[in-house]
Amino acid sequence: MKIRQIELTDAERKALDHGYKHGKTASYRKRCHIILLKSDGRIAKDIAQITDTNIQSVYNWLNRYDAEGIQGLQTKAGQGRPRILD
Repeated sequence: MKIRQIELTDAERKALDHGYKHGKTASYRKRCHIILLKSDGRIAKDIAQITDTNIQSVYNWLNRYDAEGIQGLQTKAGQGRPRILD
């Protein structure tokens, strides 16, 4: 079984660490944490347990990070429930 590795530059690690500690939303902080844990060599099963999510979500965020970088971890406009009141 091949374990997927993520190599981060110092700038990427610093940006993800800042997002993990100071991110605007809990979901963004969790996504940054997932990428940081994976870059430390942890397996998806362990990351899923640590972040209280499922393994497929871990892989989905890893793929999105690979494709779009740290900007891909943000929740995109139009996602989630629409506002009830303006």
